[in-house]
Amino acid sequence: MVEAAVLKHNITWTAPMPLWAENTSLGIQVRGKELEKQPVILRFAHDSFMEELLSVLAESPWRLSDWIAQPETWREPMKAPQSVPKPKTLKPLSYLLHKTKELSQKNTASKKRKPPRDRKHFTQSPEGNDPKSALKLYQAAHQRYYLVTASLLDDVGNYPERTLNLSRNERVTFVMRRLIPPSTKELKDFTKWDEYAYVSTGNGYVWKKVVTDGSTAARKLICGEEQLPLFPLNYNGQCGKHRQLHAGLIPVGKREAWLAAPVGETAQNQDIATTGQSEEAATPLAMSIFKQDISTPWQILLEQALNTQNSLNDDGDAADDNQKLINNRREQIQTVSWYILLDFVLYLQRYLPRIWSVIAGQTQKSSLDNEEQKFVTYLEQTSLSDDLAEELTRLEADIPDPTGYYTEAHVKRSLSEALAAYDKQVQRDLETVDTFYERFDQNNEPIKINDIDPGWPTFLFPLADPILDGPIPPLETDAMANLTGIELLQEKVNELAAEIEKILPEEAQAEIDELVSTQPIANPGEAWFVVRCVYERPNCGPLFPALTSAATRRFQLAPFFDPDAPARPVRIPMPLDISPAGLRKFKKNAGFIMSDMLCGKIKRIRKITLGDLVLSVLPWPFHKDLPDPGKTGPCSGGDGNFGMICSLSIPIVTLCALILLIIIVSLFDIFFRWIPYLFICLPIPGLKGKK
Repeated sequence: MVEAAVLKHNITWTAPMPLWAENTSLGIQVRGKELEKQPVILRFAHDSFMEELLSVLAESPWRLSDWIAQPETWREPMKAPQSVPKPKTLKPLSYLLHKTKELSQKNTASKKRKPPRDRKHFTQSPEGNDPKSALKLYQAAHQRYYLVTASLLDDVGNYPERTLNLSRNERVTFVMRRLIPPSTKELKDFTKWDEYAYVSTGNGYVWKKVVTDGSTAARKLICGEEQLPLFPLNYNGQCGKHRQLHAGLIPVGKREAWLAAPVGETAQNQDIATTGQSEEAATPLAMSIFKQDISTPWQILLEQALNTQNSLNDDGDAADDNQKLINNRREQIQTVSWYILLDFVLYLQRYLPRIWSVIAGQTQKSSLDNEEQKFVTYLEQTSLSDDLAEELTRLEADIPDPTGYYTEAHVKRSLSEALAAYDKQVQRDLETVDTFYERFDQNNEPIKINDIDPGWPTFLFPLADPILDGPIPPLETDAMANLTGIELLQEKVNELAAEIEKILPEEAQAEIDELVSTQPIANPGEAWFVVRCVYERPNCGPLFPALTSAATRRFQLAPFFDPDAPARPVRIPMPLDISPAGLRKFKKNAGFIMSDMLCGKIKRIRKITLGDLVLSVLPWPFHKDLPDPGKTGPCSGGDGNFGMICSLSIPIVTLCALILLIIIVSLFDIFFRWIPYLFICLPIPGLKGKK
């Protein structure tokens, strides 16, 4: 008995009534054989689409069929409906006269019934498997807007609109449903595809399968499902009687969020089998931080070192140039290594304080458990070779006295030893230093330690080297058996991250990185969606569950860069008079605020010319290294350091942007062959720079 009561409804969702019925003085006349149960998607191609919709409903609501969304591309656009004039705003006296005439017409209509207007029964385009017949919704950036529309009616004789009782929290919304084929099956019949609801969980939104336990299963509202708002729209029937339908804007711009959501469990917590994928736990935030701040930069250093090694000139006459390149790369690698080690120290202090206390010498290694002791051993065995230590501190024969220069005593021999060197002062100095780290002068001669900015550490421990092997974790796994070279070294660094994950405490693993998900994501290549309208009466209890409409026709959501998408007309007027007399008139109204450090960098860059840049990329014998601009710290004066505000002329900047665009496009045309598809220039008679 309860089940029968639950399934019984005297209310129904239909397509907008003006599309399938006429409101006459004798009641509702259905033009088709039966009610149209499927909500309809209306398409608009103007930013003022709401005014357009209101005008249609006010003047001729039966014309809504002209706005039903049809498949279109920018080459074959949908036929634009004939515009509807906006309703006139009447003055008080005119309004009184208008209402008098309206009442007179109603009385006449009640005495003599007018023949119905000649209106065809509306139809939507067929939903075939042909890609050309597929409905694709474009984004607002493409100047397209889509409204799902439906009528909520009492399923009785004259089909009156259902009035919402807001005092009882009744409301109408719509939900997005995604169509996904059953696992391990490729079905061309879309009616056999599974329907998924977009449900909010503790770890964000996921797609949950709507359980197919019967023909009406898809018409259930899933707990936690995202509901989008519907709003009422009024219109006048043929006899002047007010009618109502509901509409909601489909947010096509949320496409990327919908496609990125993983496939979760079913609505009844049943597992979903996903081809080639398994549902894993989400990535802990602590692991994401380790990979972003430590392991990934370390791997990039290994790549840069290898690239430098491959770019060395084998010609014996280029030995000096090679050594200068090696020294320059070692300075860069050591700088980045210090900051990677700093982030490693901060990471241990935050997430693994027990291990940090052992490395810092505050507690004994025996106080750790077996896994933690093993990890500390890995850090101790990640060592820097004697050959590399000797190479880093090698001096030329013309420097007989090594006093004041780097020696092997300044080189840390293991990763744990390098981490232990990070006391509070070293951490503070690395966060505040504002100059480049330079070990060699313009003549490629080594600089004494006391002449280097004291903000830089006095020890050396590079995580890579362009000539010799750097310190690498001594880890071995079966996955490394077939790896060699740079891939093997990077995999060893990856394995260090895996060892970190094993010893993370539970509280560190509880916090999840929402940007990284290891849950299976459905194939976004051909994502299909439908919309269902929902009517809720929460105060009526479980005997009256949410009433969900039939699904709209299926559709796809176009990405921002869709080759079929319409394009907004964009006009960028360039300065007309580009002579010095004309350019000087523009106001410099764009200000760039620069700190003292950025100010110093800009001064340094301004010493390098375009010719220097060109010569630096040419091969031998035309190659010439970039000139050394010298030491340039922050901008400073008599009162200390200072920043700057620089004002620029936007029209001139726009000209520069256009010129650079043409240069870059022409340069990369060698690879892409894209110039014929980029520029289409048409003459504009009479457009002159000078009058």
